[in-house]
Amino acid sequence: MIVIVSSDADEHARAVMDELRAQSKDYFLLDMSTFPQEMVLALAYNGNGGDFRLRRNGHEISLADCRAVWWRRPGYFVPDPTIRRESHVQFIYGEC
Repeated sequence: MIVIVSSDADEHARAVMDELRAQSKDYFLLDMSTFPQEMVLALAYNGNGGDFRLRRNGHEISLADCRAVWWRRPGYFVPDPTIRRESHVQFIYGEC
């Protein structure tokens, strides 16, 4: 599994994903701007420890299966629009 850290709008990343798809290679587009509204990061504990999983658009991966990361052009974090207090928004930007 190859994790591509970029955005949906990155044409270069799209070209690479098209080539990976043509070669039947598994990949996951990690668009940071979609977290936490559209993408979920979850930790599940089992008898052998924990398993971090990413889920977006009905596609879910285990980070244990990740063998490479391409840090292309990460999108900017976008706070949930329902958070309206400016001090809370600034806290979010400071923490993320």
